[in-house]
Amino acid sequence: MNDRESKSGFMQEAAAGYEKPCAGDHDNILARYELYPLGEQAVVIRWDGEISEAMLEVVAATVRCLEQDICQAVVEFVRAYRTVTVYYDPVDMYLNGSTYIHKGRAFSLLSGVQVRSMEGMATKELREEDSPYAMICSWIRGRLKGLQNSLRFRNAVEHLEMRIVPVCFDLEFGPDLSELASKAKLSVQEVVGLICSATYLVHMVGFTNGFPYMGGFPDCLAMPRRSQPRLLVPEGTVAVAGTQAGIYPIASPGGWQQIGRTPLNLLVGNERGMAALEMTLTGATLEFREDALVALCGAAMDARAEDGPPLPGWRPVLVRSGTVLRLGRALRGARACLAVAGGIAVPAVLGSRSTHVPSRLGGFAGRALQPGDRLQAGAPTAAALALEARLAAAAPGTPIAPAAWAIAPSARPPYAEQPVVRVTRGREAEAMTGESLHHFLTTPYSVTLQSDRMGYRLEGERLEETEPQEMISEAVTIGTVQVPPGGQPIVLMADAQTTGGYPRIAQVAAVDLPLLAQLKPGGAVRFREISLQEAQALYVQQQLLLKQLEKMVRIRSAESR
Repeated sequence: MNDRESKSGFMQEAAAGYEKPCAGDHDNILARYELYPLGEQAVVIRWDGEISEAMLEVVAATVRCLEQDICQAVVEFVRAYRTVTVYYDPVDMYLNGSTYIHKGRAFSLLSGVQVRSMEGMATKELREEDSPYAMICSWIRGRLKGLQNSLRFRNAVEHLEMRIVPVCFDLEFGPDLSELASKAKLSVQEVVGLICSATYLVHMVGFTNGFPYMGGFPDCLAMPRRSQPRLLVPEGTVAVAGTQAGIYPIASPGGWQQIGRTPLNLLVGNERGMAALEMTLTGATLEFREDALVALCGAAMDARAEDGPPLPGWRPVLVRSGTVLRLGRALRGARACLAVAGGIAVPAVLGSRSTHVPSRLGGFAGRALQPGDRLQAGAPTAAALALEARLAAAAPGTPIAPAAWAIAPSARPPYAEQPVVRVTRGREAEAMTGESLHHFLTTPYSVTLQSDRMGYRLEGERLEETEPQEMISEAVTIGTVQVPPGGQPIVLMADAQTTGGYPRIAQVAAVDLPLLAQLKPGGAVRFREISLQEAQALYVQQQLLLKQLEKMVRIRSAESR
């Protein structure tokens, strides 16, 4: 432990890249913002204050301001009650160093750093002042400087449409309603009257697709989240957390208190981005009606052609028409992906071809595959067709024909049965006791059976806050480690929501998320702290390596079998 680390093992505020609230007019909400990182690919703008119409307008005006002169590295903005999360591409920010105007003169955000390849990309060379995080913060501060003097609050609800939502408050649909009434020392009828007399304002949509986070719930009825989230909250459930109200648009896990249910069905509307087939723990039996070029990566699976040879992984393989592939259980790891030249032909929904099963959106009919389903492949590229022809000529009459070359083991993720996963400090880390943070960083945690693509529920040493708190929901992302009141951490995974209300004690480094995703229930993981600068440098290195790998694959595909 060095002098920049706390006794708990987490780095002090300056080392983690946090910025203190800006000075200025403290009567103006905008003057009290701060910036903090959310992993390697996002920065959060946060204001002091409670849920209010004025705060809603500040958030909306900030997004409008940032969109007017957007930085090319910015991917998207996500709004919350009192935050705006700016997602950005650290690689684009680091390599291109776009020029901006600051104090009347142009300057390069890269401060003279001109790295264009993997040469010299050592972690130590990514100085804090030259990091992608420092660059994006500089851009945000410059954009918000003018906004502080120009914003005029206006009635945030004046032009919004009013909707009446029918709710059944029967105790069958609101199992926590009687407890809420008891704590408020009111009858259930009085509680229902207060709830129905209030007007609610939707501040954001997150958690699951279409989940409205609403302010306006009566303060006297505030009730904290459950100590242990329920594994399944029914679709249409009306729920409360503190003074927040919400409606679950789909059945999903959740820790809010259930007070009723609405009958309304709230609906939401072999390049990167092409669809592949993901398999967890066990695979599928696939019959090919046409020749296809495939590749199996990820977990090592018992995969073979029926009555034929095994299907080797991490390389292109020609599968002949009429061949039946049997993809059995995962021998090492938990998740494997089968890619097909041309991609699986499914429509893009909200910019993605993946399946979000809880929302019944995307992929193949918005659900997991079933026996009898027929999948169509898209049109392969000319290079893929040429490789197919070479493989076919080299191995005529065989059910499968693998290429002689493969991705080198050194270029594959270092999967392990008990990985050490690197994390950066989370926003609420200091809200936990020092002993709890020590346990988190020094003892193993196991993956429970209640884990899924939305989140891995871990079990190990109980983590405790120094003082209990009821948080207003704020930004979360893939890899965020949250701690519910029950004290067992949850790591948000590929289907993570965009907001959450439990303390965020850590953020898994993006480069190590694949290691975590390959753990089966019962598997163990340990966590190790690194700085934000190190996490971003590792991410940049990984992305540059992948770009080089893409070039090498194209070269090998074109030149030989």
